[in-house]
Amino acid sequence: MGQNIVYSRVKDYWAANLPVNRGRWNFDTIRYDYYLDDNVAFEAFKAGAFDLRMENDAKNWATRYTGKNFDKKYIIKDEQKNESAQDTRWLAFNIQRPVFSDRRVREAITLAFDFEWMNKALFYNAWSRTNSYFQNTGIRGQKLPDAAELVLLAPMKKDLPSEVFTQIYQPPVSKGDGYDRDNLLKADKLLNEAGWVLKGQQRVNATTGQPLSFELLLPASSNSQWVLPFQHSLQRLGINMDIRKVDNSQITNRMRSRDYDMMPRVWRAMPWPSSDLQISWSSEYINSTYNAPGVQSPVIDSLINQIIAAQGNKENYCRWGEHWIAY
Repeated sequence: MGQNIVYSRVKDYWAANLPVNRGRWNFDTIRYDYYLDDNVAFEAFKAGAFDLRMENDAKNWATRYTGKNFDKKYIIKDEQKNESAQDTRWLAFNIQRPVFSDRRVREAITLAFDFEWMNKALFYNAWSRTNSYFQNTGIRGQKLPDAAELVLLAPMKKDLPSEVFTQIYQPPVSKGDGYDRDNLLKADKLLNEAGWVLKGQQRVNATTGQPLSFELLLPASSNSQWVLPFQHSLQRLGINMDIRKVDNSQITNRMRSRDYDMMPRVWRAMPWPSSDLQISWSSEYINSTYNAPGVQSPVIDSLINQIIAAQGNKENYCRWGEHWIAY
């Protein structure tokens, strides 16, 4: 493989003057340079070796975009608000695992995830907390069910969390000081209600004595720094979370066999509900790698079928089901 590849515009492209292409394809050539090391690529960009760089590291964005070419305005650092639907990131509980079968346990573990501290200490306050599967769209759940939605939900009310009807979903919020006492006290109460009690420094099942322990599965190439504070908060509750890194082939195989407790997943941007929801949420696709939490719910199945027929609102139940941790 060479060090770069160059794409050249076809000058006599037959559709160049069609209305759909007017104002597009204005470059005679586009060249991609290859770098084996991202730090080398970044320094080359700062020196003016190439024109466009995608940045996904908050620390880099906050601290490293400086130098003479920035001072001279040859390179301009700017932020533009993105109005389109956004991919969102979550830690998925595998609720087929007995340890996560109780919603109260999942909610307690979510309370231990201190997003505010993590965002401030590790990501320079560059992140915004996800609170919707339809983030940055007009259909995300921002209010209680309206009259039409209440009619839709009435037949299944006994199977829904009561919060669907009384609270607008928001993920837990901490003071951001790293000592999230209030949320941890709430988590402790939920765990006790679910039958998980402290014995010494360890959280165990009150009936069986089984320790509350699970594994977070991460890709080998990922940076695990951001989950260490989460691990520490869980330890304060007496919960052991092992962090295991494996290569991509193992990630794929373990997803297909549902051999994991928790793993990070990306929910691809969806500007509106569609039949694609079936793949991610319906019982029919329980063995799909898209249905990472392993959700099997007649309520969700029914709502999805109605959404496909006439765009409705299924989101509130999915979020209150505590199937994911947003970050």
